[in-house]
Amino acid sequence: MKLDIAKAKSELAPPGRLRAAINRGNGVLVQADPVNGEPTGVTVDLARAAAERLGVPVDLISYEAAGKVLEAIKRNE
Repeated sequence: MKLDIAKAKSELAPPGRLRAAINRGNGVLVQADPVNGEPTGVTVDLARAAAERLGVPVDLISYEAAGKVLEAIKRNE
């Protein structure tokens, strides 16, 4: 199945940027870089890969727990 990049871009990054929620409460998926504290790990890698595939920049938005992500979604953040 071929990905329709234009459709995916319009649905996932309508303002021209991909916003990715990073759940720092899950150490399996996200860790803090020991030097600069920036998030690293599989979630960050997937977000960056998706943004690259879509041809847009990515904004990594950190949350302390999965519940905080769900609250932000409900507020359309």
